[in-house]
Amino acid sequence: MTGAYPNFDSTAGTAHAFKMNDGALRRRVRKFDNYFAIYDSCMAPLVGTDASLIEIGVQHGGSLDMWRNYLGPSARIIGVDINEDCRQFADDQTQIFIGDQSDAAFLAELSHEIGQVDVVIDDGSHVPSHQRATFERLFYDNLRDGGFYVVEDCHTSYWRHYGGGYHRKDSFIEYSKGLVDALNHWHAHDDKIPQSPATDWVASITFYSSVVVFQKRAMTKPEAVWTGGRTLDLDAPFKDVRGSSAILALKKSELVQAAVRCNPMLSRAMRRMMTMRRS
Repeated sequence: MTGAYPNFDSTAGTAHAFKMNDGALRRRVRKFDNYFAIYDSCMAPLVGTDASLIEIGVQHGGSLDMWRNYLGPSARIIGVDINEDCRQFADDQTQIFIGDQSDAAFLAELSHEIGQVDVVIDDGSHVPSHQRATFERLFYDNLRDGGFYVVEDCHTSYWRHYGGGYHRKDSFIEYSKGLVDALNHWHAHDDKIPQSPATDWVASITFYSSVVVFQKRAMTKPEAVWTGGRTLDLDAPFKDVRGSSAILALKKSELVQAAVRCNPMLSRAMRRMMTMRRS
C-alpha cells in the first residue's frame, strides 16, 4: 500500500491500526491517506493510557476499531452518529450516542454525558454550520487542557452543496481563520479583536490539507523575556547627523515608524543615513 499511497505507511502508528482493519468481514473505515500522520502527531503520547476519544460520525464502525487498535484496551472510545443502527458498535470499551450534531439540545446532553475527553474528532455531517456548533460546545466544555480537537474533511468548506464556498464567511475554514485573530489578541492592538474564549483556550491552530487541528491549553498574555546584558546603541547612527535631536524624537513616534516601515523611499533613506554614519 505504501507505493500506491505515498502518504501512507502501514507499518506504524494509526496507519498500522487502520491496516489491521483490512478484510471483507471487518467494518469499513475510510480516511484520506494524509490523515494518519496528523493523528500520530496528536495522539502518540496517549497510546497505552486510559485516554478518552470521541468521534462524531462513525458510519460503518470501522474507525472505532481503528481507535481501539491504536490506543489500546485501557482507552475510552465514544462514537456519535445519527444512524440508530450504530448502537450495535457499543461494547465494554465503547460508548455509542445517537443524535444529530446540528441539534443544540442533543449536543448539550452529549456534553453533559461524556465529561472530559483528550481527543475530539469531528467526522460527522461535514456541514460547516454543524462543525462550528459542535466545536463551540465540545472544545470549550469537554476537551481537557492539553487535548486536541480534529476537524476532518474541511474541503466541504469550499463546496456550495455543503453550505461552503471560497472565502464564504460561514464556512468552517473561514471560521477557523477568524480564531487565528482571537489567538493573537494579546499583540493585535486593535479593538476589533477583543479577548474571547478562544484567546483564553486555543493554544494553536494547525491547517493541513482538508484538516484543521486545535490544541487546547489555558492561555495567559505572553510576556517578553530577556537574558544577557550587553546591547548595541540602536540610536547611534542618528546621533552624529544634523538635527539629531529632532530625528531621535521623531524616531519614537509610532506614526513615523509606520511611515518608514511601509514607505520604500523613506526606508531606503534611513538605511543610507545609517551606512553613511558607519563609513
